Amino acid sequence: MHKKKVRTMVFLSFFVVGCFVATSYATYQVALQGVWKQITTTDLPLTSDNIYSEIQKDLLMPMFISSLMANDTFVRDWILHGEKDTQAMVRYLKQIKDRYKTFTSFFVSDRTKIYYHAEGILKTVSEYEPRDVWFFRVREMEPEFEINVDPDMANNDTMTIFVNYKVFDYNHKFIGATGVGLSVSFVKALIAKYQNQYNREIYFTDKEGKIVLYNAGTFIEGMFLKNVPGIGNYADAILNNEFYQFSYNFDNKKYFTNTRYIPELGWYLIVNQSDTVSVSKLKIILYIDILLSLLIAGIALFVSIRVLNTYQSRIEHLAQIDTLTGIANRQTFRETIEIALEHAKISQKPLSFAILDIDDFKDVNDTYGHLAGDYILVELTKRIQGVIRSGDFFARWGGEEFVVIFNDCSVNTAFEIADRIRQVAINNSIVYEKQAIVITLSIGLTSFSQHDSSIEIIKRADKALYSAKTHGKNSVCKM
Repeated sequence: MHKKKVRTMVFLSFFVVGCFVATSYATYQVALQGVWKQITTTDLPLTSDNIYSEIQKDLLMPMFISSLMANDTFVRDWILHGEKDTQAMVRYLKQIKDRYKTFTSFFVSDRTKIYYHAEGILKTVSEYEPRDVWFFRVREMEPEFEINVDPDMANNDTMTIFVNYKVFDYNHKFIGATGVGLSVSFVKALIAKYQNQYNREIYFTDKEGKIVLYNAGTFIEGMFLKNVPGIGNYADAILNNEFYQFSYNFDNKKYFTNTRYIPELGWYLIVNQSDTVSVSKLKIILYIDILLSLLIAGIALFVSIRVLNTYQSRIEHLAQIDTLTGIANRQTFRETIEIALEHAKISQKPLSFAILDIDDFKDVNDTYGHLAGDYILVELTKRIQGVIRSGDFFARWGGEEFVVIFNDCSVNTAFEIADRIRQVAINNSIVYEKQAIVITLSIGLTSFSQHDSSIEIIKRADKALYSAKTHGKNSVCKM
């Protein structure tokens, strides 16, 4: 009986161990599938979104600076008055370069073909000079700006990312090109930072599939996407889709790839990751489970295997656009107003700011429903866009509130524009499902002084809005 009992216990022990090992292995396989799914549906898309947000902060900021330069009345007036004071333009470009810490800043006149930069006059461009082709391409292109990678003659031919922006006179006639540049080495350092932070391979290609930006040592200069091992077979699919995901096996490893098109740059962002790290962690868990099952053979073990999400920290996506109205959102506004205030300080140009609030909007929602409220917000946005100037910045602050930055605009002129916005709102009812809904606006307006911070100017506009509300609504109040 004793031997039989021992045999039974041994059998049960092996049976339990076998079951435990089988369960552990099955759990490992399920967890592996879960890791693959998480990488595909969560980790890579979040990384791509976060990098895109970082690009907007680090690379697209020069686009906004170039836009301000192209629309600066100083630049236009200086050109239209015959480019007489060369040093005035040089000082302006140097101020832009130093203030925003760009690699270079420039302006090329269409009338004289002179290339001005922060250190003086560089040269006179010619359509017969291959290195000047960019200017004549910009002059003829339909978009207002482009992003181009070229050697910078003003900085020892350092490879530079240029934001080339067209400058028009007040009759929308092309009069030159201006903008700023970032060193490619600086951008490559950003990519290296992203790769170290996320432990993923990150690079950019142009529309033809040429790899234009990457970390040092990753690719060969001039390499195309179709020549990248493992990814080359998917090159056409990547270049023909705004978003694309796939996985492939290479060198005994499984890789997952997420791509997205960045329209502002005209480039594709490629984020590539192997499952090596995640699978290694899962294998360690499997070996520990098997070891434990051997040590406690004969004892029923209930082990819960929890797959740790090593990448659970979620980076807040810097949504730049309000999804309902299609205009800039609050986060974009906070970044923009800081730049606008700095620009106003440099150029000594007036700047005004307004907060707009729909009167009794809760009553509208309660009476006609929230879908009607959303419709009103969209329609009102269109109307306001039809009133404000092209150089003004318009954003949704939240709920039924909007904000407008009136660049190069005195408070009196801004008051006239704000009052036209108010009149457009009340004079034309909004028809929703055959119901005419009348809305009014209260607007708080203020102007910028040299010592104002963004918080101070917002507080002052908000105080003016409160005054408009307490004095009967449907009005514009300035202070």
